[in-house]
Amino acid sequence: MLYNQNMKKIKVQSRMSVFMLTLIVLVCVALIGVVFYFIVLDKTTTLSAKTRSDGWELISALIVFIPFLFREVMKKGQYVSDLIVTDSYLQLLYKEKGKITEIKTIESFDIKSFKVDVHINVVQLCRRRSANVTNYVTIKLKSGDTISFEASPSALEFSMCAYKFILELLKVSHYLPNFKYKVHTEEKSFEEDIKYFAQHGKRIPLSKRKGGKFLIVLYAFWILWVVSIFTCIGYFCFDEFMPKPKLNSNEAKYMELYDEANEYYTKYDDYDKALEDLSEAKMYVNNDYQLYLLEAYVYRYKHDYRDVLNSANKAIVLLNSNQKSVYNKAHRFNFPGMKKSGLTSAYTLKGKAHYKLGEYALAADAYTKVIENCSYKYTDAYFWRGVSKYYAGDIQGALLDFLEHRTIIYKYFEEMSDVAYPAYTQEDLDKVNKWIASCKN
Repeated sequence: MLYNQNMKKIKVQSRMSVFMLTLIVLVCVALIGVVFYFIVLDKTTTLSAKTRSDGWELISALIVFIPFLFREVMKKGQYVSDLIVTDSYLQLLYKEKGKITEIKTIESFDIKSFKVDVHINVVQLCRRRSANVTNYVTIKLKSGDTISFEASPSALEFSMCAYKFILELLKVSHYLPNFKYKVHTEEKSFEEDIKYFAQHGKRIPLSKRKGGKFLIVLYAFWILWVVSIFTCIGYFCFDEFMPKPKLNSNEAKYMELYDEANEYYTKYDDYDKALEDLSEAKMYVNNDYQLYLLEAYVYRYKHDYRDVLNSANKAIVLLNSNQKSVYNKAHRFNFPGMKKSGLTSAYTLKGKAHYKLGEYALAADAYTKVIENCSYKYTDAYFWRGVSKYYAGDIQGALLDFLEHRTIIYKYFEEMSDVAYPAYTQEDLDKVNKWIASCKN
């Protein structure tokens, strides 16, 4: 085989090995079996309609994909696998069953014309569209002989462009005598993209293509999603190996007392000892909203609701003043939603305290703040605001909140019915229905 520095090797066609085909088919069949079991055979699961629809779509796509793989492997006979283009000759590499069987070299001056017919068909597979591309190459020689072969995208070669073959040829078209091409497609955007590449040496910018802006947003979303997933994996898997934030002596002592208080509160139910540690912790750091939130939780379990309000209000003041938290610093909790999460917790504690003290109007106001700050769409705040309004005498307002809470439960049943640990059950729905009936009566 001859090579020179101007050589360009273009992939024409490849065949998947029988081993790879068998492996992929087994994986696909196993996946079909799993999906089919959960969607059709397993009557104990309560999958949502959307989940079942997506499952059927996956099954149908795989059923179409497997015969395509068989077609790729079972094509018999010799085929052109690679086209080598230089300034003085062309070479066609023929393969059969993965092995090179023939190398045909053609001198450039022997070529009369080089023509490519590009056929692009848009295939609709369920809700997705893809381009099915086939290139028919015809090389006429001055001797009167004709060499023809078919070039299709490889089953193994990944490319963001379905018609990569013709673009590769356009790059070296100055080496091909009387090079001509014709695009056959009903999708004009593909034809325009290829013509633009022939004139400018690059594809039409994505923002100027049909549906390009949507693709840019989609790609950006997927990139952010992938980055977020790997960031989370890295954070949870390698957090213990990462260098800890540097704390000064007061902050270090504060965190020691805070962690000790949290342990007494969560593990041993020793609320008095937890409050002692928190009181001592304030001697080192007294402007951390997380301390006052923990203090409010401890007071709630002691049923000291006035103290709950006092601690929750201090946490709210610190959060609204954007005071940095030593606890968040020590644990690297620097997420954008930390402030809203803290306000949600603080106002929830306020709402519960006012409710227990019989201050129902104030409780309803606190739950309004919870709704304003809560990012969790399956919140209980509407329910408890409804109960507070009901006892405050605002029956119509309570009814509206109960109806909204019932909508949230229905939405949860529709979207999250297959989670392992459900937040809502039929009992919750029955309870809110009783409150709705009480309001209407």
